[in-house]
Amino acid sequence: MIADGSTVSMPDTSENQTEFPQPASQEPGLGFPLTRLVVLISYAPGAVLDMAMGSDKGKKTGEHALLRQILHTLKSGDVLIADCYYYSSSSSSSSYFLIAMLLEMGVDVVMEAHAGRKVDFRK
Repeated sequence: MIADGSTVSMPDTSENQTEFPQPASQEPGLGFPLTRLVVLISYAPGAVLDMAMGSDKGKKTGEHALLRQILHTLKSGDVLIADCYYYSSSSSSSSYFLIAMLLEMGVDVVMEAHAGRKVDFRK
């Protein structure tokens, strides 16, 4: 499985503006709302198996939080591949918490270590 996230703009409707506010850098009514999404992709066929979507900012809207919403899709024996964002989050404890959750589920994890992090596998 592959986990990946992105941010996308949405049509400027009142419903979207209510649910997904536009960036503060844009004047009210002149911009497009943004949403953040995280998907789980099956590596072999490339099919999207699950997706979580949330506001672009605010509590519980980051990629880690969105990924946790769809972890139920993974099962023991799966291997999750994720980019260095998931390993190099601003709070290392959230990265380690995510890895621990996955390992407890029986899911192996492959994540690129951010160049700014020192990793010593001897410890």
